[in-house]
Amino acid sequence: MEISLIIGTYFAGFATILTGFIAWLVYLSQKADQKVNAARIIISEIRTAERNIDEISNLIQRGQKDFPNVLKESNWKKFAHLFAQDFDQDELDSINNFFNLCEIIQEAAKRDNEYFWLTTENISKESQRKFVDLVEKSVNGKTFKLDKPKLDKLRVAIVDFYTNNPFLYAPKKTQMTLTTYIQKVQKLSTSSVGIKLKKIAKLN
Repeated sequence: MEISLIIGTYFAGFATILTGFIAWLVYLSQKADQKVNAARIIISEIRTAERNIDEISNLIQRGQKDFPNVLKESNWKKFAHLFAQDFDQDELDSINNFFNLCEIIQEAAKRDNEYFWLTTENISKESQRKFVDLVEKSVNGKTFKLDKPKLDKLRVAIVDFYTNNPFLYAPKKTQMTLTTYIQKVQKLSTSSVGIKLKKIAKLN
């Protein structure tokens, strides 16, 4: 009776330890999977940001506008704690700096785009108003009939010229901000930090 009780107690204790050990292994496995997935998300965001920053730089050089978003979202702050043991302080600072620059560039690009679309909308409204004025000027005061040849000439001379040669206003500050901070961005995807992230993400 006592031996059976001892054996039963022993196995109960062993089962508890085994259950705890398995739970610990499951926890470690889930944490590892979370880290791999987080690394893949961060790498993807870095590549997207680098590609879009290059596009913004090219658009500026060509004197064009309507810039793309640098990042749809940034998950580095959310997952940074998972990589505290994988990177030294300099490496962590370089990642933080990269995403901080991305936020600055994105905000400047957004502001520039807002000015671009605001002036485009105003040009459209002004063009419609000018065309109405030209229609009124093309109506014969005696017969009240529209002189279409006259209207066509006025439209080409005024409205078409105005819409094809618009003055799209944008403050120089946003352009200067974009140019300044784009020059400060260092590519992470091909750096030692990027290589380490790819290794953690099991992409190598």
